Formats: sequence, structure tokens, C-alpha cells
Amino acid sequence: MKPQICDPSARELAKRYQKNNIKSRSKNILFAICGLVFLLGCSSDDAPLIITQPQDNPLLIKRIITSQNDTEFFLESQTFTYEDGTNKLIKAETRPDESLNFTYTGDLITKIYATNRYSPFGTRYDYSYDDTGKLTTVTIIGYSKFGGGPPVVRTYTYNPDNTIDFSTTGGNSGDTVLTFGTITLTGGEVTQVTTTYNSNSTTETLNYTYDDKNFYAKNILGYKNIAFTGIIGTQGINHNRSNITYTYNADNYPQAATYPHGAGIRTNEYIYE
Repeated sequence: MKPQICDPSARELAKRYQKNNIKSRSKNILFAICGLVFLLGCSSDDAPLIITQPQDNPLLIKRIITSQNDTEFFLESQTFTYEDGTNKLIKAETRPDESLNFTYTGDLITKIYATNRYSPFGTRYDYSYDDTGKLTTVTIIGYSKFGGGPPVVRTYTYNPDNTIDFSTTGGNSGDTVLTFGTITLTGGEVTQVTTTYNSNSTTETLNYTYDDKNFYAKNILGYKNIAFTGIIGTQGINHNRSNITYTYNADNYPQAATYPHGAGIRTNEYIYE
């Protein structure tokens, strides 16, 4: 799947507050944020501890090629670029005007700057951690030619029962509670996310299941600390979501994936370095 942020609640929040920024500061092409809730990485089957160092000599995703059976042309190719000799991801690029650019502090990803064709000025994601490497807040700022809009901030609280509570605040005052909810962890993967939207007092619950093979992005340094924000992909943390059909290589990493899209079937080919 293409690099993306993928949480419905954050997508709607971003649209709303970027729209308000346009109204107050002038017209602007919005960046469609999709991402702030789903997956959280853990170092054991149950306890929500964070691992920043992957295995020795890990496979690193280098390229993903996407095609569809009802067109003669391949749709897109994503390229992943790393700091020389390391597993620090510097950029995930689909085309020159659509990319995710990563900044590290030590082994932790502390900033991602995202652009696409509809948002040439980009969106910035700032990540803050506690002393143990657990993600505590994500701050999102969408940019226009007039500068940054009002930030949206999501805060995480870790519970002893392997759940994580979250709360999203934003608006011009910065303290309006927009959403809140709970992430449930089972076997080191997110199995349920419950989100309540304050704007209309509705609650949404999403459930997930996984296979027992390796997720293609699991060896990117710092990925597991922010995996629940869905930046690199939205299929899993260590494993792959079972709603997609995969074939695997000898190391049990995805070699190809197929999934319905519109009237056709899309295929992703995964290439590692």
C-alpha cells in the first residue's frame, strides 16, 4: 500500500481544521490527513513495551510496485531511501510531489514532513516520547502558502491492561477535545480501536486480525514506536492484516499482495535490499 496516514478520525479532524484555516487566512489546497490512531508496537506479546532496534541483518523494504488487472499500465512505484549503512528511513517517495520525509533523534523518529499533489505546502508530524521511548504525543500542523494552521494534538496514556487511551485536541483555542478512545493490544498487534467523536457524539469500533508472517516495514528503525499512526503502512506492526491475500518469500516477508480495488484487483510487488 502507498505510504499514508490512515485514521478516519484524524482525517476528518485535519480536513475540518485545515478548512477553518483556509476560511480565516485565504484559499488553500488541503492535505488529506488519514492518520493518527491504529497500530502500536510492543516488545512482547502482551506488555506495551517499545523496541527500537530490529534484528541483525534485517530485510529492508526498498520498493513497492502497484499494478491493476484491468489496466495495461502499472499504477505507481514507491521507493524507500535509507541513511547509508543503516535502517534509518530518510524518505518514502511515490513521485517527486508525493513523499514522506523522516527526521530522527537518536533511534527515534521525531518528525515526518508529508507532501502530495493536493498539498504542495505539506503537513508536519512532530512526535514526542517519554524516557522509555513510548510515544506520548503527536502534533499535526498543515501548511498553506500563508504558513501553518492550528495544530491538532493527540495524547496517549498507557494502561496496565494492555490498552492505550487517547485524546485529540485542537481548534483555534487549542484545547477543544475533538475525539477520544481506546486502543486494545493483543499479541503485540492492535486488535481493536474504539473512537468517540465529540462533534456528533458517535462512537466507532474497528477490529483487526493478523497472520503470523513478517510485515514489510517491521525492520525500519523507530517504526514500531509510531506504528499506530500508520505512517509507513496500515497492515500491521510485526505481522500482516488478514484481510489482504499475501504470498511470501523464503524469509516469510511479503513478496506480493492482492486486494480488490474498484472493479479490478490490485497487486503489490515488494522488493527488499
